[in-house]
Amino acid sequence: MVGSKDFDAIKLFYGEAYESLTSNFTVLACLNNLGSGRKFDEFMKLTLPQYIKDLEKSKKDGPIKGNPLFSRFSECLDSSLRNGSHHASVWRQGEVIMYRSGGTGAERCMSYSRYLYMCSVLTVSVAALHMVELHLVSKYS
Repeated sequence: MVGSKDFDAIKLFYGEAYESLTSNFTVLACLNNLGSGRKFDEFMKLTLPQYIKDLEKSKKDGPIKGNPLFSRFSECLDSSLRNGSHHASVWRQGEVIMYRSGGTGAERCMSYSRYLYMCSVLTVSVAALHMVELHLVSKYS
């Protein structure tokens, strides 16, 4: 059971953390390219500008999914929950979080504790990704 019940204070957190993490996946995708023996901006099917501008956020983890070093960064990504959060269609009913993807999609649910766990994993992932970025900047600047 979750001790704090002030869901209104955190109901947008998941969506914001999701956006922050997926917006910064470019670093991992480019590192993955290098690890795969390609140039940093050489993807299997995309160019770097296509990855940055054209690929929707829910698919930004595509290039890293097969890499065990990076795939953990996307283990708690749920685009339907992100969409519910961003379209103000997420609410709490007791110990259950209810949401509709895009505000009008099918109603879904998860336990409040699962929601908090997913928020925590995204927070740690964002922090870890920033540490990777700081390391790269300090090493190559």
